[in-house]
Amino acid sequence: MVRSYFESVFLTGRGGIGPADAPSRKEIQEAVAWIAVFEQDYRLHLAGTPPALHLPALTWAVGQFYRASQCFAHRHLGEEVVSRDLAENAPMPSGGPPATLVPILYSVDLVFRFLPDLYRLAKAASEGDPLGQVLLRWGRAWPLSSVGMPLDSIGSIEPIVHDPCLRSLYVDRIVSAGDRSRLVDARIREAIRIAGGAHPELVSHLPLESPEHTAQEPTKEPVPDVR
Repeated sequence: MVRSYFESVFLTGRGGIGPADAPSRKEIQEAVAWIAVFEQDYRLHLAGTPPALHLPALTWAVGQFYRASQCFAHRHLGEEVVSRDLAENAPMPSGGPPATLVPILYSVDLVFRFLPDLYRLAKAASEGDPLGQVLLRWGRAWPLSSVGMPLDSIGSIEPIVHDPCLRSLYVDRIVSAGDRSRLVDARIREAIRIAGGAHPELVSHLPLESPEHTAQEPTKEPVPDVR
């Protein structure tokens, strides 16, 4: 069921959630294996040279995102399950330069790029509930994946800025979502100006000279139906 959910979300933007039981390790690994194959084609369409796939990070993202989707679909699971099952930390290296984080951010983003969609669904169903708070926490921790979410702060974007592929993804999402809150960093504003190139009208909706740090609602994209 886990694999079929991600197949559907990745290919159609919608996915059906199965029973409320937590996914088994085998189910998660089957989904990870499918995503690893999907990624081989996905990376061909990205700018620059995409990072290597980091399987532990991808495995973490698959398990956590699927369980969060279950908590949304099966509201009876409640705060206790949310607190218990969505508290696991991602596998992160201790110390080291930003480059060591690049494969982790990329691999988590394969799944967490759907985080803003899941957050919108959760917020519409019950604003301020524990699941929504977890999704906001993830959004702050994974800025590449959370463009368009209403966040009061985000984690470091140094790995994103220093990797051409991740920077291009980030810039494209900011432009698409019109997320002014991500314009605080002058390097990102400059990257957006460069992306506009000979067609500055494509980025004219963003205040690149004197940014107003006000988050905007993201443009509508296919929403994963996890009910």
